Amino acid sequence: MALSPGIKEGPCLDLGCGFGGTIDQMHKYGFHSIHGVDIDRSSIDYARQHYPEIPFYCADATQVSTLFVPQFFSFISLFSVIYAIEDKRKLLGSLSTVAKPGALLALFDYTIKKSSFPEKDLAGKSMFPMTLSSLTTNLEETGWEILQIDDLSSQFLAWYRALLAKIKTDEAALGKEFPPRDILKVTATFTTMKDWLKHSKLGGALVLARRKAFLKT
Repeated sequence: MALSPGIKEGPCLDLGCGFGGTIDQMHKYGFHSIHGVDIDRSSIDYARQHYPEIPFYCADATQVSTLFVPQFFSFISLFSVIYAIEDKRKLLGSLSTVAKPGALLALFDYTIKKSSFPEKDLAGKSMFPMTLSSLTTNLEETGWEILQIDDLSSQFLAWYRALLAKIKTDEAALGKEFPPRDILKVTATFTTMKDWLKHSKLGGALVLARRKAFLKT
Protein backbone atom coordinates (compact mmCIF):
# COMPACT_ATOMS: atom_id res chain seq x y z
CA MET A 1 0.00 0.00 0.00
CA ALA A 2 1.61 3.28 -1.12
CA LEU A 3 1.70 6.15 1.34
CA SER A 4 0.61 9.60 0.27
CA PRO A 5 3.34 12.28 0.40
CA GLY A 6 1.30 14.22 2.97
CA ILE A 7 1.57 11.37 5.47
CA LYS A 8 5.36 11.24 5.17
CA GLU A 9 5.74 15.00 5.43
CA GLY A 10 3.58 15.39 8.54
CA PRO A 11 4.58 14.56 12.13
CA CYS A 12 5.05 10.82 12.68
CA LEU A 13 5.27 8.69 15.80
CA ASP A 14 7.27 5.50 16.27
CA LEU A 15 5.77 4.06 19.46
CA GLY A 16 8.04 1.54 21.15
CA CYS A 17 11.00 2.98 19.27
CA GLY A 18 13.64 1.08 21.28
CA PHE A 19 17.15 2.11 20.28
CA GLY A 20 15.90 4.18 17.34
CA GLY A 21 16.72 1.81 14.49
CA THR A 22 13.22 1.91 13.00
CA ILE A 23 13.28 5.70 13.00
CA ASP A 24 16.57 5.63 11.12
CA GLN A 25 14.92 3.44 8.46
CA MET A 26 11.88 5.72 8.32
CA HIS A 27 14.16 8.64 7.53
CA LYS A 28 15.60 6.68 4.62
CA TYR A 29 12.06 6.07 3.33
CA GLY A 30 11.28 9.77 3.25
CA PHE A 31 9.63 10.49 6.59
CA HIS A 32 10.62 13.97 7.77
CA SER A 33 9.34 14.78 11.26
CA ILE A 34 9.53 11.71 13.51
CA HIS A 35 9.04 11.39 17.26
CA GLY A 36 10.05 8.33 19.29
CA VAL A 37 8.48 7.00 22.49
CA ASP A 38 9.60 4.01 24.56
CA ILE A 39 9.11 2.94 28.16
CA ASP A 40 12.70 1.75 28.59
CA ARG A 41 14.97 4.51 29.85
CA SER A 42 18.24 2.91 28.69
CA SER A 43 16.86 2.53 25.16
CA ILE A 44 15.81 6.19 25.08
CA ASP A 45 19.21 7.31 26.38
CA TYR A 46 20.91 5.33 23.60
CA ALA A 47 18.55 6.69 20.94
CA ARG A 48 19.08 10.28 22.09
CA GLN A 49 22.84 9.82 21.90
CA HIS A 50 22.85 8.28 18.42
CA TYR A 51 20.02 10.32 16.86
CA PRO A 52 20.25 13.74 18.56
CA GLU A 53 18.09 15.40 15.91
CA ILE A 54 15.07 13.25 16.86
CA PRO A 55 12.83 14.09 19.86
CA PHE A 56 12.58 11.02 22.10
CA TYR A 57 10.33 10.54 25.12
CA CYS A 58 10.43 7.95 27.88
CA ALA A 59 6.81 7.07 28.65
CA ASP A 60 4.23 4.31 28.79
CA ALA A 61 2.62 3.65 25.42
CA THR A 62 -0.90 4.16 26.75
CA GLN A 63 -0.02 7.67 27.93
CA VAL A 64 0.92 9.25 24.58
CA SER A 65 -2.18 11.44 24.70
CA THR A 66 -0.58 13.26 27.66
CA LEU A 67 2.62 13.98 25.70
CA PHE A 68 1.23 15.48 22.50
CA VAL A 69 -1.58 17.82 21.50
CA PRO A 70 -4.72 16.24 19.98
CA GLN A 71 -4.75 15.47 16.24
CA PHE A 72 -0.99 15.90 15.88
CA PHE A 73 0.34 12.88 13.96
CA SER A 74 -0.24 11.87 10.35
CA PHE A 75 1.38 8.44 10.74
CA ILE A 76 1.85 6.16 13.78
CA SER A 77 3.82 2.92 13.73
CA LEU A 78 4.10 0.15 16.32
CA PHE A 79 6.55 -2.65 15.55
CA SER A 80 6.38 -5.57 18.00
CA VAL A 81 4.86 -3.37 20.70
CA ILE A 82 1.16 -4.13 21.08
CA TYR A 83 1.83 -7.74 22.14
CA ALA A 84 3.28 -6.38 25.39
CA ILE A 85 0.20 -4.28 26.25
CA GLU A 86 -2.81 -5.98 27.80
CA ASP A 87 -5.28 -3.07 27.55
CA LYS A 88 -5.26 -2.62 23.79
CA ARG A 89 -8.45 -0.56 23.74
CA LYS A 90 -6.88 2.03 26.05
CA LEU A 91 -3.80 2.15 23.85
CA LEU A 92 -5.73 2.56 20.60
CA GLY A 93 -7.93 5.23 22.17
CA SER A 94 -4.87 7.20 23.26
CA LEU A 95 -3.42 6.92 19.75
CA SER A 96 -6.73 8.04 18.22
CA THR A 97 -6.58 11.20 20.33
CA VAL A 98 -3.18 12.27 18.97
CA ALA A 99 -3.87 11.18 15.36
CA LYS A 100 -5.12 13.60 12.72
CA PRO A 101 -8.33 12.66 10.85
CA GLY A 102 -7.13 10.45 8.00
CA ALA A 103 -3.88 9.52 9.79
CA LEU A 104 -2.46 6.06 9.09
CA LEU A 105 -1.78 3.52 11.85
CA ALA A 106 0.54 0.57 11.19
CA LEU A 107 0.64 -2.38 13.60
CA PHE A 108 3.27 -5.03 12.93
CA ASP A 109 3.07 -7.69 15.60
CA TYR A 110 2.38 -11.17 16.87
CA THR A 111 -1.08 -12.73 16.62
CA ILE A 112 -2.93 -15.58 18.28
CA LYS A 113 -6.23 -17.29 17.53
CA LYS A 114 -7.32 -17.53 21.18
CA SER A 115 -7.24 -14.85 23.85
CA SER A 116 -5.31 -16.90 26.43
CA PHE A 117 -1.54 -16.84 26.03
CA PRO A 118 0.24 -17.13 29.41
CA GLU A 119 3.75 -16.95 28.00
CA LYS A 120 6.75 -14.68 28.61
CA ASP A 121 8.84 -12.58 26.24
CA LEU A 122 12.63 -12.21 26.22
CA ALA A 123 12.50 -9.86 29.23
CA GLY A 124 10.38 -12.31 31.20
CA LYS A 125 7.21 -10.22 30.91
CA SER A 126 3.78 -11.56 29.95
CA MET A 127 2.86 -11.51 26.26
CA PHE A 128 -0.55 -10.42 24.98
CA PRO A 129 -0.44 -11.02 21.20
CA MET A 130 -3.17 -9.59 18.97
CA THR A 131 -6.39 -11.54 18.62
CA LEU A 132 -7.56 -10.12 15.29
CA SER A 133 -11.27 -10.37 16.09
CA SER A 134 -10.84 -8.40 19.32
CA LEU A 135 -8.43 -5.97 17.70
CA THR A 136 -10.95 -5.24 14.95
CA THR A 137 -13.56 -4.36 17.56
CA ASN A 138 -11.12 -2.23 19.57
CA LEU A 139 -10.07 -0.29 16.48
CA GLU A 140 -13.65 0.40 15.46
CA GLU A 141 -14.64 1.50 18.96
CA THR A 142 -11.73 3.93 19.26
CA GLY A 143 -12.16 5.73 15.94
CA TRP A 144 -10.14 3.66 13.47
CA GLU A 145 -11.15 2.18 10.12
CA ILE A 146 -9.29 -0.98 9.11
CA LEU A 147 -7.74 -0.73 5.65
CA GLN A 148 -5.71 -3.91 5.39
CA ILE A 149 -4.72 -7.03 7.33
CA ASP A 150 -1.86 -9.15 6.01
CA ASP A 151 -1.03 -12.52 7.59
CA LEU A 152 2.77 -12.63 7.88
CA SER A 153 3.05 -15.80 9.97
CA SER A 154 5.20 -17.64 7.44
CA GLN A 155 7.49 -14.62 7.14
CA PHE A 156 7.81 -14.39 10.93
CA LEU A 157 8.85 -18.06 11.02
CA ALA A 158 11.41 -17.49 8.27
CA TRP A 159 12.84 -14.47 10.11
CA TYR A 160 13.28 -16.44 13.34
CA ARG A 161 14.96 -19.30 11.51
CA ALA A 162 17.34 -16.85 9.83
CA LEU A 163 18.04 -15.07 13.12
CA LEU A 164 18.86 -18.30 14.95
CA ALA A 165 21.12 -19.37 12.10
CA LYS A 166 22.96 -16.04 12.29
CA ILE A 167 23.39 -16.33 16.07
CA LYS A 168 24.93 -19.77 15.59
CA THR A 169 27.24 -18.51 12.82
CA ASP A 170 28.34 -15.50 14.88
CA GLU A 171 28.55 -17.37 18.19
CA ALA A 172 32.30 -16.85 18.62
CA ALA A 173 32.09 -13.11 17.98
CA LEU A 174 29.05 -12.73 20.24
CA GLY A 175 30.92 -14.58 22.99
CA LYS A 176 33.48 -11.77 23.10
CA GLU A 177 30.77 -9.18 23.88
CA PHE A 178 28.16 -11.08 25.89
CA PRO A 179 28.26 -13.67 28.71
CA PRO A 180 27.51 -17.22 27.55
CA ARG A 181 24.41 -17.38 29.78
CA ASP A 182 22.91 -14.37 27.98
CA ILE A 183 23.53 -15.92 24.58
CA LEU A 184 21.95 -19.18 25.74
CA LYS A 185 18.92 -17.32 27.14
CA VAL A 186 18.35 -15.40 23.91
CA THR A 187 18.83 -18.53 21.81
CA ALA A 188 16.43 -20.54 23.96
CA THR A 189 13.78 -17.82 23.88
CA PHE A 190 13.99 -17.34 20.11
CA THR A 191 13.94 -21.11 19.57
CA THR A 192 10.75 -21.38 21.64
CA MET A 193 9.11 -18.58 19.66
CA LYS A 194 10.20 -20.21 16.40
CA ASP A 195 8.51 -23.43 17.54
CA TRP A 196 5.33 -21.53 18.48
CA LEU A 197 5.27 -20.05 14.98
CA LYS A 198 6.03 -23.41 13.38
CA HIS A 199 3.10 -25.08 15.17
CA SER A 200 0.74 -22.08 14.71
CA LYS A 201 0.54 -21.34 18.42
CA LEU A 202 1.75 -17.88 17.48
CA GLY A 203 1.42 -15.92 14.24
CA GLY A 204 2.23 -12.50 12.87
CA ALA A 205 0.39 -9.81 10.95
CA LEU A 206 0.53 -6.29 9.56
CA VAL A 207 -2.59 -4.25 10.28
CA LEU A 208 -3.18 -0.88 8.63
CA ALA A 209 -5.94 1.42 9.84
CA ARG A 210 -7.02 5.00 9.17
CA ARG A 211 -8.21 7.51 11.75
CA LYS A 212 -11.84 8.37 11.02
CA ALA A 213 -12.80 11.98 10.39
CA PHE A 214 -15.39 11.94 13.17
CA LEU A 215 -15.24 10.02 16.43
CA LYS A 216 -18.19 8.54 18.27
CA THR A 217 -19.16 10.40 21.43
